[in-house]
Amino acid sequence: MLSRRQVRIKVLHALYAYQQTDKADLHAGQQELNRSIDKFFDLFYFQLMLLPEIVDVAARLIEEGKQKRVPAPEDLNPQMNFVNNSLLKGLLENKNLAKICQRRTINWTINQDIPRRIFKKFRMSPVYKSYMQLQSPTFEQDKAVILKLLKKFIYTHRALYDFYEENSLYWINDFDQVTFILIKILMSLKESNVSTYRFIDNYDNELQEEVFFANNLFQKTILHFDEYNNIISGYTQNWEMERVALMDNLIMKMAVCEFMEFSSVPVKVTLNEYIEIAKIYSTPKSNIFINGVLDKLVDDYKKSGKIKKIGRGLIDN
Repeated sequence: MLSRRQVRIKVLHALYAYQQTDKADLHAGQQELNRSIDKFFDLFYFQLMLLPEIVDVAARLIEEGKQKRVPAPEDLNPQMNFVNNSLLKGLLENKNLAKICQRRTINWTINQDIPRRIFKKFRMSPVYKSYMQLQSPTFEQDKAVILKLLKKFIYTHRALYDFYEENSLYWINDFDQVTFILIKILMSLKESNVSTYRFIDNYDNELQEEVFFANNLFQKTILHFDEYNNIISGYTQNWEMERVALMDNLIMKMAVCEFMEFSSVPVKVTLNEYIEIAKIYSTPKSNIFINGVLDKLVDDYKKSGKIKKIGRGLIDN
């Protein structure tokens, strides 16, 4: 669920924060990095569990309608498609998901207003009204309406964004990526596996390698900071290193670290990853500058044998 690119971005943010801190401490910096990874998963599960919470709002409103002094016919015989959505029922039956949410204390009792406001807006939409007119919707139709709810009403809900911003500085940086991952996972779910799908977090064995990679990259970039500075300065003759933007400098140092210290990561993978990251976190001119520096550095270091990769297919990659 957490890709290597997302890990690299987490390390980049941690390095940037580290460089901005007086008397920065390596151990404290690593703790901050791991906290940011942990918060990424918190946000993912808050976003995921917002979906059944919105359905719960719909169920409560139905019950409120039945308790009216003079209920209307639609109050007494409500359409139940949304409340009975099979995708969300499957998620609520997922024991693995329930265990993770319990461990992380994921619930929306902290803010009942947001799911209620989202549902009330969603309820007025043509998407919802069309769905509610379906006779015995299929699992795929149930999934389609939840994806539309997520993309068009949850992702764009300003109060939700403000809520996340108020509760964690980490969450705003991760909001887009977490939503993208959630959409991707929901799209992959099938009726046969939704209640047994194995959700993971950073405490599971499957992600320990990624967490180790993150900490290793962070630590080695800092420990070799001056060395990498000298290497990069040799390829920026027309630029004083002090004039190179800090973010650009860090991106190049991380790339050099992977070239030199991570023998199992192909050179092409490192190059492509940091060029893509530079497109996000640097200006267009910086992106071209970083690309040129890294290309020349790799070419020279391959010829001199300073870049050593091990493993089948990695020597020339």
